[in-house]
Amino acid sequence: MNKFVEKTSQLLDMGARIAVASIMFVTTLNVIMRLFGSSLRGSVEIVQYLTALGVGMGLALCAFHGGHVAVTFFTDKLPEKLQQVIFLLIDLLVAGFLGLTTWQLIKYGQEMQQSGEIALTTGMPIYPIVYLVTAGVAAYLLVVINGLSKSLSSLFLNPVTDAKSEDNIKVDDLIS
Repeated sequence: MNKFVEKTSQLLDMGARIAVASIMFVTTLNVIMRLFGSSLRGSVEIVQYLTALGVGMGLALCAFHGGHVAVTFFTDKLPEKLQQVIFLLIDLLVAGFLGLTTWQLIKYGQEMQQSGEIALTTGMPIYPIVYLVTAGVAAYLLVVINGLSKSLSSLFLNPVTDAKSEDNIKVDDLIS
């Protein structure tokens, strides 16, 4: 499952990169056109949708590589086993939230598709954007579930010992 999650995350991240590059292109083109007394019709809408795509599709790979900010100031002082339990509970909450978010985004995309809602300026349908963001959030959910399985196995199958690892370097070892 780990390889599937990684490949899916990489594929979506490529879409996010294209979206960010497109934002730069659209913005630059709009600025250049303004120098000649014109502007790119719908540039604000286009940039808004591309931003949603960039963020939504880039979440999974960032999470896969542990790129999200984690504030561990308080948990670092707790025993290792308790830290693992706390992180497991947090991952369960995140998975629940992402599951609900994915479900609601699917419903929202279906509503947009059935109603035929389009962007006001460009006339572009909105539902494909919603579905692509949904794919990004769903992939993020897969990353969290993948991490949950690793956390569960390390918590229950590999007991943590309180003894220090032999790989740890002590200050005294560096001095002598």
